[in-house]
Amino acid sequence: MSPAMARPVAYQPKKVEKPVTVEEPQQQLGFWGSVVYASNNIGFWKNKVAESRKSVFWWAFLWFSLWIILVDVILSLMSVTYLVPLDLIDVALTSACMRRLRYLGYNWKLGWLLLVPIVNIYPYILMLLNTPRKKAK
Repeated sequence: MSPAMARPVAYQPKKVEKPVTVEEPQQQLGFWGSVVYASNNIGFWKNKVAESRKSVFWWAFLWFSLWIILVDVILSLMSVTYLVPLDLIDVALTSACMRRLRYLGYNWKLGWLLLVPIVNIYPYILMLLNTPRKKAK
């Protein structure tokens, strides 16, 4: 008997990732719904959901920006010299950006570019797009 036949090998199916598709547009959310949705999903970078709503990203951007500005104003009124960095906005929006990039047909890992100064302009520009790009056949 050959060595290959001596040990039985259990069959292990390969994990096949299903492509992320959005068959129908998701229900539109207003300001508060977008903020709650984005806040609840901070840190879920590998979430397979493709986000068809551009408004979720931009309403969350406005909300986090207003909070950081408010905290900075309060700290300055208290004569505290520390300012909350605006980069926290990019950290909070990274997962929302990644979900939107999936919908637009881009690699979701481009969302990490939000954390790189100057280069973060590219993901912000992509967030302005309305329709997914066509896939090459």
